[in-house]
Amino acid sequence: MGLRGPLSSKGLAESVPPGLGKPVAPTWLTETQRAMFNELAGEVVWLTSLDRNALTRYCLLHSAWREAQGPHGDAKEQARMHRRGLRLAGELRALETALGLTPAARARLGYAPCKPVTEGPALKARFFNRVK
Repeated sequence: MGLRGPLSSKGLAESVPPGLGKPVAPTWLTETQRAMFNELAGEVVWLTSLDRNALTRYCLLHSAWREAQGPHGDAKEQARMHRRGLRLAGELRALETALGLTPAARARLGYAPCKPVTEGPALKARFFNRVK
């Protein structure tokens, strides 16, 4: 299976086994959640049918997080929803990383343009030309 071992310089898309297909949204998602699912499944090229559950959870959590951001009743309810929003934000961040939805996660997957400086004047400038 091509998903094991270090990534090649061509990125993860080259190593995703053919035949897995794109994830398909569950029928029980709301219209808004399904639209988000389909948008991400269509645009994020490395997601496969194996990512369906994680992507579904991401859409559910994102919907709940959006709901927690709105204005809510009295101060006690505001505080409760704020805490819920913070908890959901942490869970969303973890799923964004797992699904490769952040720049750092894409870099780990081999999708972000990375040109490491390993030798020459650029390396010296990076480490030895410090501002005093």
